[in-house]
Amino acid sequence: LYWDANSTDTHDSIDFADAMMRHGAGILPNLISPTLTVDLRNAILRMNAAEPIEKQFDLKESTNRWSLRLNPADITHDPQLTVKRAMKEMAAHPVLRETLEELLGDDPALVELAAITSDPGAPGQGWHSDTWNDASALIS
Repeated sequence: LYWDANSTDTHDSIDFADAMMRHGAGILPNLISPTLTVDLRNAILRMNAAEPIEKQFDLKESTNRWSLRLNPADITHDPQLTVKRAMKEMAAHPVLRETLEELLGDDPALVELAAITSDPGAPGQGWHSDTWNDASALIS
């Protein structure tokens, strides 16, 4: 399901929340500006290079693919605080914010933020849950 990320109509967030519950996924494009997107990718690549492999989380089909828990306060590898700026820009998006509130209740909290980088040659990943079988389900 693809949604117009430029919409600021509150009704759209309710419709998107309903669609998420029905289909289990959705896409809100352009949640951050193109310039910030480039900056964020560069920051993630720097962080990937600095993160020891043993600190990365397990991935299915991990060949040519890296996982990274993002730290919005990492001034060593992200001195411009790009991750923090991207989080603020996404959190300010009315349809995303209102959709999360519709699904999770008032004032939802971010539990984890991660990035997965796939280089050329990485095998494809099939659809899968990002939750453990014995844990509560989270929207990820």
